[in-house]
Amino acid sequence: ALSCGALVAAGLTGKALAGSRDFGKALPGDEVLLASLNVPEAPVPGLAVYEDVASAVGAVPGARSAALALGAPGFREPSTHVEVEGTAYERPEDRESTLWNAVTPGFFPALDLPTRLGRSLTSADAGSSVPVAVVNESFVRRFAPDRDVLGLRLRLLRADSTRWITVVGVVADADLGGGERSRLDRVYVPLSEAPSESLMLLARGTGDGGSLTSAVRGAVASVDPDIAMWSARTLSDAHAYMTRVPRAMSSLALAGGSAGLLVAAVGLYGLLAFRVRQRKPELGVRLALGADGMRLAREVLATALRQLLPAVAVGLALAWLAAPVLSALLLGLDPRSPGVYAGVAIGFLATGFGAAAIPALRAARVDPVRALRRE
Repeated sequence: ALSCGALVAAGLTGKALAGSRDFGKALPGDEVLLASLNVPEAPVPGLAVYEDVASAVGAVPGARSAALALGAPGFREPSTHVEVEGTAYERPEDRESTLWNAVTPGFFPALDLPTRLGRSLTSADAGSSVPVAVVNESFVRRFAPDRDVLGLRLRLLRADSTRWITVVGVVADADLGGGERSRLDRVYVPLSEAPSESLMLLARGTGDGGSLTSAVRGAVASVDPDIAMWSARTLSDAHAYMTRVPRAMSSLALAGGSAGLLVAAVGLYGLLAFRVRQRKPELGVRLALGADGMRLAREVLATALRQLLPAVAVGLALAWLAAPVLSALLLGLDPRSPGVYAGVAIGFLATGFGAAAIPALRAARVDPVRALRRE
């Protein structure tokens, strides 16, 4: 039972491990340089420093666009409960959550996120008397599938829960390819709506984004030498670094589950082989009296089945209960994926029957004369 449960964990993490190879491949990760910034309030007052940094980095030779944001796809993207105007909520906790980000206008071209409906964010939205936001297609499908999303008002229930934001556009999804349960719905607001000293810089190059590091560092320093920049790497490298722990844990779980399956198979084989050896005199008598050898083999296989079915049932139940614990390592994969559970059950039963086949054939081929002579 424990081996079966471990095999389910191995199957889930193995599937997540395979999926992690394509994590973020839908984005231009090799062309985007991602860096962390710490932007002090002085000596440049106000929010103009955001636009100044983005403009200076965007003017670097080889750079196509640049942006500042609270987070990047897969990194430091906050989550908050959202309230959509016109939607009734019986209780405050009925409000669903969504990912959101505060960005400068260059964020969308830097990641190849075209506008699908309405317009994108512009520099004129910073400090506007009417707060605006852009949502993505997944947000529309989830929160407003049958409504005109342009002009829809919503509010993000974070520090300021009384401020209504008007949706002015819809952009494409930033699909990280993390599995069927990966979070895609997002709300984007101007960075001026959520100013912060800790930001992320995204610079899109015409080739390898990593080659822009030195020039980007110089451009940032030219705006304000007190702005600290660190952890500069391409978005692809950042995604690989972010998934290193789940991938390592997946590899360990896969190895552990495979070892558990091998131990279970060896244990079942040893148990049945020992029972067949103990029953040799009985089997010899039955064969001498005309019993069918294949019937005796089926009895041994039936014994194996009585061992396997409860173990598989208990093992699958244990894995089902432990699914929430595994979800953190699965990069969005459903921890209760029916295909994995069915595959593990079939594989475990097939392995068990394979282990029982040799003792079963031995039971069918017992020599009655030798068995009775030993008795």
